[in-house]
Amino acid sequence: RNESALEVARRISETLSVVSGRYLSEPVRWYRYLEEMGAEPVPVPEELETLAEVVEASYDHTLGEYFSRSSISLFLFEDPGQRSSPVPAVNVAAGSGNSNLVTVDLPEELPTNSPSEAARLFLDVVRIWQPDTAEFTTAVARVSAMKAGQDSHAAYLSWWSAKAYGAAPASEREIVMQVGDGWLYAAREWSLPAVLALGEELTSLGSQKAMSRPEKQDPPSLPDGYPVELEDLDDQITWGTAE
Repeated sequence: RNESALEVARRISETLSVVSGRYLSEPVRWYRYLEEMGAEPVPVPEELETLAEVVEASYDHTLGEYFSRSSISLFLFEDPGQRSSPVPAVNVAAGSGNSNLVTVDLPEELPTNSPSEAARLFLDVVRIWQPDTAEFTTAVARVSAMKAGQDSHAAYLSWWSAKAYGAAPASEREIVMQVGDGWLYAAREWSLPAVLALGEELTSLGSQKAMSRPEKQDPPSLPDGYPVELEDLDDQITWGTAE
């Protein structure tokens, strides 16, 4: 979908607020790196209009307006001078009429506490960006699924827009919840082998992510709040450390 720099900036600002709001250490602030080699990170503007100017400057228009999109990465630091350990990061390539991708990277110390808390954070981000698909997973799980040739929505949590796709084939390995204009899927076991087994099953059932969808996105809507099914989600999932 095509979006202005101001609209992308609004979504970025809301995402930064959601992620930093769950970070326990204080004080923290979002930073971005300049293109100059060796340049120190600079604070992300808090004013929406100024942030929109940063987003607009990141747009690549070399292939025309339809294909232009922002390319910006933001990092949450307690102290930008001491940045050796992993930190939350938001990477945005959005605003294009061709394809868009937003990634929120979370270090292990960022508290999600339980599957239900992770689901609330996940839905908060999905609500902001209104994607066709979204996943809450790990780098190891994603790479392992790719190596196995899997192509499905399998993840610890995933979102599937009803406006872009029909209902995916059902699996006993996951919990399915209707949320607004789509479905929230939760793996019943949060471990790498279990998620890969889910992906293998869904791929065999024909649950491909690359299914046909409208050329122009009809953004899905999610209501405020969370589905009631999250209240006992932790009791339905076997979880410990998501590998």
